[in-house]
Amino acid sequence: MNRKFTIFAYVIFLGLLFFPTTSFCTNHDVNVQSYSFTPANLNVTVGDTVTWHWVNGVHTTTCDGSHTGTSLPPGADPWDAPMTSADTIFSYVVNVEGEYDYICIYHYPTMVGTITATALPVELVSFNGALSGDVVNLSWQTATEKNNKGFEVQRKNGSSWDKIGFVQGHGTTIQKNEYSYKDNIGNLTQKDFTYRLKQIDYSGLYEYSSEITINNSSPSNFSLSQNYPNPFNPSTQISYTLSQNSDIQLKVYDALGKEIATLVNSKQAAGKYEVTFDASKLSSGIYYYTITAGSFNETRKMILMK
Repeated sequence: MNRKFTIFAYVIFLGLLFFPTTSFCTNHDVNVQSYSFTPANLNVTVGDTVTWHWVNGVHTTTCDGSHTGTSLPPGADPWDAPMTSADTIFSYVVNVEGEYDYICIYHYPTMVGTITATALPVELVSFNGALSGDVVNLSWQTATEKNNKGFEVQRKNGSSWDKIGFVQGHGTTIQKNEYSYKDNIGNLTQKDFTYRLKQIDYSGLYEYSSEITINNSSPSNFSLSQNYPNPFNPSTQISYTLSQNSDIQLKVYDALGKEIATLVNSKQAAGKYEVTFDASKLSSGIYYYTITAGSFNETRKMILMK
């Protein structure tokens, strides 16, 4: 299989706003001067940018498929860019894999060049799961996708794997995408649940993610976990466990003790839970969240950093 399907460890880093969607891309510089492109030939990845810099002379860098010596992959955007002292820079984002043969229309066949673009991998940067009552919340993110039909969600059953769902992919994209799937395990009696993703191309090729295991054993006590991520922007996850059925209140307060939000106010069965706190409408600062479950009460601090 000539594709790459990689999983990077989920990284916790203070103040991390996750890498930008174009952080994996590269800019390739070409000088345009004296009857030459330097360098003339480039090997790039879909999503990379090629930038031509005028040095001297009068040129037009062209790749439209109609001028002799030019060709480009089906679906790619053509270009026809003058290069003079008044127009010194032209940039092109490579959005389709294949070979781009470009020329200077004034100096062909002296000034010719080739861009060879390789496919994006499906780059899975995280795959996580959390138990909330009788539901396992699976979530994953991709940084890039190539020809991605989607993800088959699988749960381990003894020594075999069962398909429990399918989540549609985004085809080919250089944007970061987030996915999720909810698995209701209320009618299942096993204590450990192991999951994996089967990423499937439109061509039928597929790759498996790494496996994650969720434990469904009843907690022995009440607890409130530190929110994750922390600091956060704009949302964060708050997890807690209940050792017995309880009336639950989970509230958020600002640094002055003013109540900001009620995240939970209901009776819940013993188990592990996770809720999302969205602070997109709040200003940066220190906040507190408090859980009350019968005689159990605990408070933790979190930091919103915009």
